[in-house]
Amino acid sequence: GRGDVLLAEIHRAIVEHSLTLIEMCRLGDDYEGAIALCSEQISGNPFHPQFYALRAEALHEQGNYEAALADFDMAIEFDAAQWLYYSDRAGTRMALSQHDDAIADFSAALTLNPDSAYLFYLRSVAWYEKGNYEEALADQNRAIGIGPVESIYYVYRGHTRWLLDNYDGAIADYSEAIVLNSECASLYYWRAALRYECGEYEAALLDIDDYAIEMEPDNEDFLQLRSKIIDLLPTAQNTSIDVASAASSSLDPSVNGSNNSTEKSKPLNSFDIDIEISERSNGKTHAYDIDLE
Repeated sequence: GRGDVLLAEIHRAIVEHSLTLIEMCRLGDDYEGAIALCSEQISGNPFHPQFYALRAEALHEQGNYEAALADFDMAIEFDAAQWLYYSDRAGTRMALSQHDDAIADFSAALTLNPDSAYLFYLRSVAWYEKGNYEEALADQNRAIGIGPVESIYYVYRGHTRWLLDNYDGAIADYSEAIVLNSECASLYYWRAALRYECGEYEAALLDIDDYAIEMEPDNEDFLQLRSKIIDLLPTAQNTSIDVASAASSSLDPSVNGSNNSTEKSKPLNSFDIDIEISERSNGKTHAYDIDLE
């Protein structure tokens, strides 16, 4: 009757008010406050998946990943049709280096939302972290094919192609990333590093001097690479040299340790890529800070 309708309206208003307060807490990095508000709502209605998911996000931000997983599990148990819950749980599993489980969650999210370029990109990160570069490349190609494309898609495909010895493709991807994000000094650094490995010393020096160091003049990695390029420039100009033997302190990401090693390592060493999950049905963003060293 009318009484039931009124009670439902009151409950809806309380939930909306709580969601607003939780969002204010998140925006202010008050994760304890967000957790308390979610817990209050869950105590009154233990079958509401959204509050489990929101509490899980706050727990994740605090670094309490196991508790976050438990709440994501509850959210999915009560509403298994929300791709966002799987994607968010995958982010927490990535933080725990549970790559296989993260891949499974991203795949579940893609089953529910198959046209999301960002989900393909995120799954490619999991494949990349696991060391499955062919699978990572396939997902990166899907993400770029679907669009809209972010510069980070090209960055990761560039790293992956480098590891797969497709140097021309990797340089092309770094260049595409620069077109989309020309103010990111690290993009010029990685293009310079690969050009250095390919013996393109003058082009590498141009990237380092005119762009990377110009933006970040005190960056030790940039300065170190510049020094290595300068050391080889006179040799490259005056004699015919073997690039692999001349670059004795190689930056080649396909070699870990000595030049005789065949173990693959990732072409990231001194900076982290902050993965911001911006494709969210509720319009909010969530950064997972996946360390790709």
